[in-house]
Amino acid sequence: MIFIELRISNLQISLFGKMFATNTSTTTFTLLQYFPMQSKKIVYPLIILLWGACGPTSRPDANRPDNPSFQVAESLETERPRRLSSAKRPPRRTYEEQDLYQESRAKVKLGKLYGYVDEEGHEVIPVRFSQAERFADSLARVAIGDKWGLIDYEGKEVIEIKYDKVGPLKEGLVAVALEGKHGFLNRKGEEIVPLEYNWVGNFSEGFAKVEKEGKWGYIDAEGKALTALEYDAARDFHEKRAGVWLNRQWAYLDEKGKIVIPPQFDRAFDFKKGQAKVVKAGITYFINPQGKCVKDCPEKMP
Repeated sequence: MIFIELRISNLQISLFGKMFATNTSTTTFTLLQYFPMQSKKIVYPLIILLWGACGPTSRPDANRPDNPSFQVAESLETERPRRLSSAKRPPRRTYEEQDLYQESRAKVKLGKLYGYVDEEGHEVIPVRFSQAERFADSLARVAIGDKWGLIDYEGKEVIEIKYDKVGPLKEGLVAVALEGKHGFLNRKGEEIVPLEYNWVGNFSEGFAKVEKEGKWGYIDAEGKALTALEYDAARDFHEKRAGVWLNRQWAYLDEKGKIVIPPQFDRAFDFKKGQAKVVKAGITYFINPQGKCVKDCPEKMP
């Protein structure tokens, strides 16, 4: 029978009175040399157990930069993608006001200025705007002083904050105004329709109403005219129809710019679910896209 005495002291192993250091990878091989072949089946598991208890990960110098195990672990860690640590996140602050979240951002107010926080309450867009609105279509309208622009989720100016007016993004285009002239930019800030009109509406169903010298007309998304500037007033397109004011009466255009319901109404509203409310001679009723009465029709049409 083989008699084994094990003692751990100062990171060394004592077997049969002999001392063996555990600070090299050859410890197991050296220890096995002192045992007969028939006893290695018994000794080997004991050595493995000791190596796990006293190996490199438990030594006081295991985390030293010159230790090979430390260097391997460090290289693996640097190759692994890291999440932003809490120490690097923007600090939480106490605000006077906080708006509802929309598209993972909420407007906050501090003093007279506004910024935005994310869903964890971290300030991701600094408080620096004199006015700010909720995000929509990944963009938000903001102002510094009396100049407006659009920013993205990170606070980058997509449309430079320099315009007197900036509308919402509609069908990929934004109405802007500078020094009394209106036009359209795309979401990259590129000018699509020159700033040459006195007033413009937002795009709807591919067209926008525009006004110059008191007369209204329509343009498409490339700035090409759908109609001449000949109407005294105009409404946005809805369900392929748009109301226009001509000769002191309302009529309706189709998407080709042709009048399909002649001027005859005192008031005219947008089409919704195939019907539009109109007023004629003091009587209110509803018409279809062809101009025929379909609801609340009087016994005798005015």
